[in-house]
Amino acid sequence: PRRMSKRPRNEADGHDEGELPAGLTLRALPRTDVPRAAQLEASSYPPDEAASPATLDFRCERAPAFFRALYDERRGGELVGFVVGTCSTAVHGRLEHASMSSHDESGKGPLTLMVHSVVVAEARRRRGLGRAMLREYLRQLA
Repeated sequence: PRRMSKRPRNEADGHDEGELPAGLTLRALPRTDVPRAAQLEASSYPPDEAASPATLDFRCERAPAFFRALYDERRGGELVGFVVGTCSTAVHGRLEHASMSSHDESGKGPLTLMVHSVVVAEARRRRGLGRAMLREYLRQLA
């Protein structure tokens, strides 16, 4: 007998929650897509919390392995979301503005991954994509 998945299915698009639907891929964000990512960021957070285009560009340049974007291959590679993080070797685990404004993979102490944004395009929200994207992000970094 075939075992049934215990994961709930997302009725909006039929994928298992926690898994990316077919046709969506999470991969490195090229710097040429930073302006579009900045638009998604600005539409997802209040103005005083959204990262600026310059901040997103800095993170893409300095921490490209930690800036992963979700693309819909069925729609010509449309950018539909992203997860961006940086690493810190913050002293005694204290995260402060300075440690969160940089990226440090020097190996001089234990690394802390700081996820700054998990963003999904407004038209794609409430379907479990944020959760699925974050799971895939962590799987790729492991």
